[in-house]
Amino acid sequence: MPNIASSTREMWEASVKDQIYMALPLTAMLFEHKREKVSGTKIQHTVGIDTHESLYQAYSVNDPLTSGDKTILALANWLWKKSQVPVEYNADEEIQNQGADQATAPIDLIEAKVASAQEGMRRGLNSAFWTAPASPYEGATLKNFQGIQGALLHDIVYGGITRTIGSTLATYWQGASLADDYADAATAVTPSIPNLRRMIQIVRRHRPNNEKLYAIMDEKNHAAFKAQVQASITYPDSGSKNLKKYGFDTFTIDGVEMVCDSWLDTNSGYATTYKYFALLNPATWVLHIHPDRNMKLRPFKWQGEGVNGLDKYVARALVAGNLVCTQPNANMFKSNMA
Repeated sequence: MPNIASSTREMWEASVKDQIYMALPLTAMLFEHKREKVSGTKIQHTVGIDTHESLYQAYSVNDPLTSGDKTILALANWLWKKSQVPVEYNADEEIQNQGADQATAPIDLIEAKVASAQEGMRRGLNSAFWTAPASPYEGATLKNFQGIQGALLHDIVYGGITRTIGSTLATYWQGASLADDYADAATAVTPSIPNLRRMIQIVRRHRPNNEKLYAIMDEKNHAAFKAQVQASITYPDSGSKNLKKYGFDTFTIDGVEMVCDSWLDTNSGYATTYKYFALLNPATWVLHIHPDRNMKLRPFKWQGEGVNGLDKYVARALVAGNLVCTQPNANMFKSNMA
């Protein structure tokens, strides 16, 4: 005999990872590389912002040796961000389900509610990961998860560190710049192999150990890249870390996995997002998740006890966390690829 409350929670728990985290290219990439961190501590990372290059000295035996110091590290801080999706059923739905046998209870209702709630959480998080941040960019007034643009756009505060174009922070705490001017994220660029190869060169400048890179983009740009290598197209090795095994439409160019994210073409702001392109190094990202709010569906509560209460039950799927980048200059975002 199905119980709508327990059946809904069981179905949610059994499918939440596959239907949310592993159904988004960005979070699937992070889980594949074990870049998720379930912890209740502060979100802090010690990050590099400069080098000792300017202190290098060539000298002869009679030259005095220079001294000096540089601030090469900084402590970046991010806040916990919280999101929720409600799941509810009313008295009529309870009466039809509670105590009924498998043949008569509309159990498809439970599947529909779980699938719809998970889709809502999935699309809501992906929107946060891709949407351009608004001023003040960080702090308590920014309620949603931070994402790609907050980390990689130029000359805005990130991790509590103010970035200024023209300073050393431009090199070490900005997203990589195709034009090397740290002001070109919105500059138009075509989806060509020469442009991609130049981007790869630039993001590898400060992390040259040949780590795996992923390029995530919309359907049209993905198709444009694929057309250019159609005669010699290659796919990720089945034994390697890749996203194709999770069902995503991917192929490789120069070892970079080219990943299609159809959300960029189907969300309410698709007129802008269909031109988005991100070249990402997963080793420089961390998805922080709080253990007390890790997509768990809380118990259903009847809403009819208070004045003007309704005869329905509500549960909430809660998540607290944040997406942070610990080395922006090893990644690149373009908002106008077409």
